[in-house]
Amino acid sequence: MQSPQLLAEGFRYHAAMMERLIDLAAQLPEGQYRAPTRFGRSLHALFVHVLRVDIVWRSLSTAPGFAPPPMEEPANPAALRLAFEREAAAVQAHLEELDAVAIGTQLAARSPRGDMHQLARWRMLLQRFLHGQQHRAEIAQILSEYGHSPGDLDFIFFEVIP
Repeated sequence: MQSPQLLAEGFRYHAAMMERLIDLAAQLPEGQYRAPTRFGRSLHALFVHVLRVDIVWRSLSTAPGFAPPPMEEPANPAALRLAFEREAAAVQAHLEELDAVAIGTQLAARSPRGDMHQLARWRMLLQRFLHGQQHRAEIAQILSEYGHSPGDLDFIFFEVIP
């Protein structure tokens, strides 16, 4: 899994799917967009959570032990889309700096409970992608329940999506 190119492609897919989901969410009435869902958060809160976690894992991979500054919460879908675009550019730039050796480097990371762990950089970056996968599925289900299905989110169809 120590391939910067493979991770870069996964992050391109993640960014494109998040943008697609945000664009659909922007079509919802404000009440639906901000309403609590069965996943414990509103659509807006789910998007913000994914963005925050994306930033945290990239930051840890970029500067181990670094805590990213508090993020100002994007106010609406348009601001969220812009924030995701900026984060996508930041992670792609980070990956361009890494070779296979750097991807395999062990880095220190503190868990939410305060425990220190040594993790390979590729594991941190893969966690960023897989965490997003969970919440993309939740967001897609909510949108579908609101009559705005995103359709096929499978990676294999990523480049075929109009």
